[in-house]
Amino acid sequence: MFKDQRREQLLEVACEIVREAGTDALTLNTLAQRAGVTKPLTYRHFTTRQGLLAQMYRHYDSQFVEAVKQAEAEQKTSLAELCTLVCRAYLDCAVRCGPEYEAIVAALRGYPEYQNITTDIRDFFTDFYSELFADYLNLPTPQSKLLCWAIHGAINEVASAVACGHATPQETITRLSQLLQRMLGADKI
Repeated sequence: MFKDQRREQLLEVACEIVREAGTDALTLNTLAQRAGVTKPLTYRHFTTRQGLLAQMYRHYDSQFVEAVKQAEAEQKTSLAELCTLVCRAYLDCAVRCGPEYEAIVAALRGYPEYQNITTDIRDFFTDFYSELFADYLNLPTPQSKLLCWAIHGAINEVASAVACGHATPQETITRLSQLLQRMLGADKI
């Protein structure tokens, strides 16, 4: 197996462990046993448990970004379509991965280097939304950044509510998309 393929396989197995038994059960040793590889191989890929957890949260974030980019590339999108696409992709990801993702982020907060992980995640998504909505952000940079923070906050909080069963995905996608369009200054919704 190529190095990237092996890393992907190990990340998938690690996600299964977290899904089934929580982050406390995840060690490089348990990952090696479950994946059927040697312990040194897991150390070569992740160095530490902390490194594995960090790769896992980045893996989830990257999956969302790639899903949006792929969907956007497959169709010419208006602002309404783009907002709906982003909302659907984020909610799908939150429902599918939410509990594991939150557990991984919580585990990382226990490491001093990751005290600011929430800020790092927000900044990652802010940069992504700045690029994605660039044609609709007609504000100076500081105000555009603030708007993208608000977009991320709205999407993230609503996705958490859906993941917990407090709202239905379809209605939420429609309402959240409309909110994003208003935030981005769409004249007609």
